[in-house]
Amino acid sequence: MKQDEFEIPDVKYKSMWYTNGVAAQPLYLTVMHRPEDNGLNFNFEYQKGAVTDYEMEYLYYYLCRILFRGIEDKNRTVGEILEMI
Repeated sequence: MKQDEFEIPDVKYKSMWYTNGVAAQPLYLTVMHRPEDNGLNFNFEYQKGAVTDYEMEYLYYYLCRILFRGIEDKNRTVGEILEMI
């Protein structure tokens, strides 16, 4: 997969990064509700030696695809969603 394939049309996002340069765990994800527009904030904390920037973009891309498939049909099971991805 190429770097530019991670674009998700019509989905606005922004990122802000603040770090002291260390992470306690190889990968930690927090998803929080964003009340101003009813969206979600994804906050990733990870060790650069354990996870690459490319892998993080890949993870985010597929998390969004999974969420969108679940939103399309609330009756889909997790297994059905993962088969679609």
